Amino acid sequence: MEKYGESFKELSTKKKIGHIWEYYRWHIFSAIVGVIIIGTFASSYFKPKVNYAVDVMIAGKVISDETQPEVIKKFEEELNTSLNIASVNFENMGQFEMVMMQKIPLLIRTEELDVLILSKGAFMSYLNQGGSGMFMPLDDILELKTILEARKTDLITTKDIELSEESQEELTDSKGIQSKDHIYGIKVNQLSNVPNLTIEDELVIGVTATMKDPVKTAEVISYLLQ
Repeated sequence: MEKYGESFKELSTKKKIGHIWEYYRWHIFSAIVGVIIIGTFASSYFKPKVNYAVDVMIAGKVISDETQPEVIKKFEEELNTSLNIASVNFENMGQFEMVMMQKIPLLIRTEELDVLILSKGAFMSYLNQGGSGMFMPLDDILELKTILEARKTDLITTKDIELSEESQEELTDSKGIQSKDHIYGIKVNQLSNVPNLTIEDELVIGVTATMKDPVKTAEVISYLLQ
């Protein structure tokens, strides 16, 4: 194999690294992503799991301070709720962001996530790709009725979703009327009861399709919105 008129063996260490990265970077990247995903699930499998009534994830452009462990402990002890916080910039899709985008649907399918608080762009990305099945329509949760009425101007509905024609047909009846107009998210700019967080981007609160307890979930959302 030759590079710059030289065989690979004759290249300097710096040139060898550059050559490998130029031709094999996508293979390397894919391998790293695979290792991270496998490692995450292996850790979850072997680590003794504590079951909470509600599992919450916050993922977006957020900055957490040193009080995060105390805040998480408060959620666990007072609300029987696990709180997972990930500082992720979904506008800059690097390795970690791609892993998170794949991890979230898996957590939903394995019933390990009830409330997802996500950067608006990432939340809409799931919905626009036909991912409404990942989320429970909030208007189907009776316990959230009062909250939804109080935050009418902050809601993400079916009408905000930009679906493909095929997916759009699934939401339309034979007369061309959209028959499934649902609410999927609540937009927020602050979470006062998560005081360790500085929020740098608009977030959306959604409830996953595999939510375990509607009453407890509504209670946690109400607490988050206080």
